[in-house]
Amino acid sequence: VMWEHNLPRNRPRNVVSPANFLAWREGSRSFDAMAAFTQNRVTLTGAGEPQELSTLAVSANILDVLGVGPMLGRGFAQGEDREGSTRTMILSHAAWLRQFGGSTGIIGQPLTIDGAPVTVIGVMPRGFEIFGLPADALMPYQLPPQVPFRGRSLIGIGRMQAGVTRDQAQAEMEGVFAQVRSEQPDF
Repeated sequence: VMWEHNLPRNRPRNVVSPANFLAWREGSRSFDAMAAFTQNRVTLTGAGEPQELSTLAVSANILDVLGVGPMLGRGFAQGEDREGSTRTMILSHAAWLRQFGGSTGIIGQPLTIDGAPVTVIGVMPRGFEIFGLPADALMPYQLPPQVPFRGRSLIGIGRMQAGVTRDQAQAEMEGVFAQVRSEQPDF
């Protein structure tokens, strides 16, 4: 798990800025891969009564980093977390049963989330959670090409390279963040 340390507020486990996360991912060599997520709530319409869903907005590679995949359908493709890409979602097992009666025909079907079309591409295994956070669905966190250095909302996770220790990864990340801090001193 990767956090920012908010020194002025003495929060050693502070959520991460999307721009900082991207800089970490680009500058690190200690990790096979890094992913990020944040919690969100959305409104599902067009499938019975309107329903509020708890979601995790995730980087497209999160299932690869966690080493898990959907039990039905597919995971997110590279690029589905870029702004402007087709919107997709993966349902939790519980939401699949509750909202769609466990129908396998939901895969590939369009839904309306917050007034916009979203295609269901998968269903996660029963009991799947990230850090114990309940979620009815996973949706890509769509980032613009130039992410501004403002706002903090993400929790970062990473899979370290074989043979890399936590201390080695920590030292490397401190160096990567020192570079970010020199480029964005006011942030």
